[in-house]
Amino acid sequence: MPQDVAQSSVALALEHEGHESWHLLEWKGDGSSSGASFHPGGAFATLQSWVADLVLLNTDPEQWQDQADDVTFADDGSLVAREGFQILEQRHPIELTNFTERPSDRTAAALLQKPDGTKLYVLVRDAYGEIDVLTWEYASGGPDLDAFLVVAKAAFESGEGGR
Repeated sequence: MPQDVAQSSVALALEHEGHESWHLLEWKGDGSSSGASFHPGGAFATLQSWVADLVLLNTDPEQWQDQADDVTFADDGSLVAREGFQILEQRHPIELTNFTERPSDRTAAALLQKPDGTKLYVLVRDAYGEIDVLTWEYASGGPDLDAFLVVAKAAFESGEGGR
């Protein structure tokens, strides 16, 4: 059976009444079509980076999922999100009982927004050069980063730790 491959596609940046939107339209050889749209707001720097992310997601979802962690440390200890992800709030360093082995380990917490608009909380530690990212669903972490840190503190003090 032949593989269903896009025959044609076009990416557009449109502006209407001062609001920009990005669109990706695809036409397949069987006459079907599909599309996606995005309203820029910081998650992607350029139309090209958004399109590249969508292409990877649609052609190789496993590779898209297996890309490097969503966040990593900058030289100053703050977090930097990978392309397509946006850090809405962050704190660094953070102190949580049972979260790190050594006081010198770098730590941070953030409220992160994925390319699809969903939010999640992350706790990040750098121990012995290995960056470990622990995630919580937004709904289970509270309405903001301060509330999440209370939840995370309770989880680590109880021995439950991260998920």
